Amino acid sequence: MAQTQLELNALRSLSTIFTPSHFRPIVSTGDISQSRIKIRRHFPSVESTPLYKALKMVYGALEKNYRNEYVFKNAILQELLKNYSLAETRLLSEIRTGASVADFIFLNGETRIFEIKTDLDGLEKLDKQIEDYRRIAEKVFIVSGNKSLERIVSRYHGTKIGILTCGPKNCITRVKEAEFDSNHFCHERLFKLMRRPEYLSLLSKKIGYQATSPNTKLFRESLEAAKTIEIKEFQKLVRETLKGRVLKCPEKLLATSTPMPLKQLCHALDLSSLEYDTLFLALKSSI
Repeated sequence: MAQTQLELNALRSLSTIFTPSHFRPIVSTGDISQSRIKIRRHFPSVESTPLYKALKMVYGALEKNYRNEYVFKNAILQELLKNYSLAETRLLSEIRTGASVADFIFLNGETRIFEIKTDLDGLEKLDKQIEDYRRIAEKVFIVSGNKSLERIVSRYHGTKIGILTCGPKNCITRVKEAEFDSNHFCHERLFKLMRRPEYLSLLSKKIGYQATSPNTKLFRESLEAAKTIEIKEFQKLVRETLKGRVLKCPEKLLATSTPMPLKQLCHALDLSSLEYDTLFLALKSSI
């Protein structure tokens, strides 16, 4: 039976719980009032239930009936954490390149980008997104739901783009392997991934560049200096620079005390030890 519009509206509303803006008050002050209001509105029977149990119930409803981008992101994160050590790899979320925002950039010995297309998404922007991602990454993967999988496979058959699918039980399955491709890198796109201290440090170490320009000209002149470095070498240097953005508390992210439905949120917010402690206390509070 098709879901009613009311049910869809409820699921959309509940899905906003798993967003950084919703969780920041919880991890900073322990304030769960907004979660309490939203969950009780749609699940009145959970009154007096600990927040962590209520969140598990909400997440289960999303997994079953409204597999949005967050559910996919959480599944991808679980898969990567199973197979790679955070000591050797880095995963960045929501990174802009050109007109596109990459869902995940995975950095270890190479740069991989994962673009999510759930069954709630259209494919209108996908070609342009792929074009943008190839400017900075050797491998690009599309993570598809079931609805669009056949169209995506047909569109990217014979290309170097990889395709994964997030199945009904949120298991990530490889449909088509991505092939290594370093022929599309762009100095400016790579340069813009870095923060000012990062690119100044990279240029100083690599070519002895010392910034003397005023702030209004510093970015442009530093970019011109970066363009003197061979593009494939520059891409590797940028990757190593970005890998320097270490998580504050990787051990708490991996701990069983951090509920599975919240792993991606905790990763994206990069919580401090104090914020994790505040979160764990809040999760025990009754809604």
